[in-house]
Amino acid sequence: MKEHTLSLVNNLQESCLGFSIDEIQLFIALDAQELEELANFRTINSRSILHRIAVTESLTQDLGPSYYRQLEQLLTFMKNKFLREDGERVTSKLIFNKKISYIRDLIALAERCGVQEIFNSRQYIANYCDSPEWQNRVAFCQERDMLALTFDDIKRYSQRKRVMPDLRKTTLEDFVSELTSLRTKCGRLEQELAEKSASEQAAEARYQAATASYDLTVKELTGKSEEIEGLQSSNFKLREELEQRESLIAELRYSIELANKKAEAAEQHMNSITRDMTRLQRDYHEQAMANNDLRRKLGSSTKKIEKVQGAINGLLDAMGAANSDSEREATPPSLRVTPSRARIRQSSVLDADTSDDEATPAHPTDTPIRLSQVRGSFLGPRSSSNDHLPAAKVARTTTQRSPTS
Repeated sequence: MKEHTLSLVNNLQESCLGFSIDEIQLFIALDAQELEELANFRTINSRSILHRIAVTESLTQDLGPSYYRQLEQLLTFMKNKFLREDGERVTSKLIFNKKISYIRDLIALAERCGVQEIFNSRQYIANYCDSPEWQNRVAFCQERDMLALTFDDIKRYSQRKRVMPDLRKTTLEDFVSELTSLRTKCGRLEQELAEKSASEQAAEARYQAATASYDLTVKELTGKSEEIEGLQSSNFKLREELEQRESLIAELRYSIELANKKAEAAEQHMNSITRDMTRLQRDYHEQAMANNDLRRKLGSSTKKIEKVQGAINGLLDAMGAANSDSEREATPPSLRVTPSRARIRQSSVLDADTSDDEATPAHPTDTPIRLSQVRGSFLGPRSSSNDHLPAAKVARTTTQRSPTS
């Protein structure tokens, strides 16, 4: 039984493209989420993985200290498989899915071939614990505080509802058939992986071309940015000039409005002057008509005065003739007044005041009678023909002429 088991394990190990039996055992122990975490290589600490994976009894009871060393090797292997040479993580989802599918195929093969049953064999565990490696395992666990994981705890933690095939019912032909099928599938997967790698290289080439195009576009955009900056600077200058012109236009508008207001005020003033001139012209015509009336009245009055003056002179002549005889007798001959000297000089009423220039006689009785005295006696104080008018109208009468006069 043991020899058949070891032979089966050796055959499985040789047919799994370099995967050791410990690696397969680790894959079997992982659930789906932990398998993806391991594939993504999110956890690289062996102890944390050991505590988190769903280990079976064989992982703690059978492997011993060599398991931990193989676990470190497995982690290194997984890192090399799932990372590129430059250390970048494989981001292609297709390649990742292919690797996960490949690992799950190994797990299914191990389950069908009874590998889980091999490690759970009490006889295998007893034989292994009798070996000197068991003591080394205990010391190794003591150093890493692993003794707290008892057999029952691990068993409860790693219980799975899997129907494992009975190794005694599995023939070597079935196992070889499964391995052949697995080799075929692995070859197909490797071919697909090579195709995907070629596709990735083509994509990388396209990426490089796109990067070059991007760099060229960036250069063009940089040139455009500089051109835009120049245009913005020119636009800023034009905007400043426009603001200055708008300010000048506003000043000109204000000046125009002020000039319009002054023109309106001047127009109103001219209208007022025009109204005043019209009124003065009307007053002038009225005054001219009044002056014409006064001239007519003055002419009529002058004629009446001349008539009165003639009557007075006739009266004076009569009085002088009546008194001449009586005075002649009482007056010495040298002092007698002749009728011609006593007679009022016939002259115009307007030239009557010129009689003041005559010489004064030696005797008081020889004093001639002045027209002003007669006028004072008969007509009252001398007055101008314009005394009854206002001063302004008198000034107009003496300085202006009517167009109709």
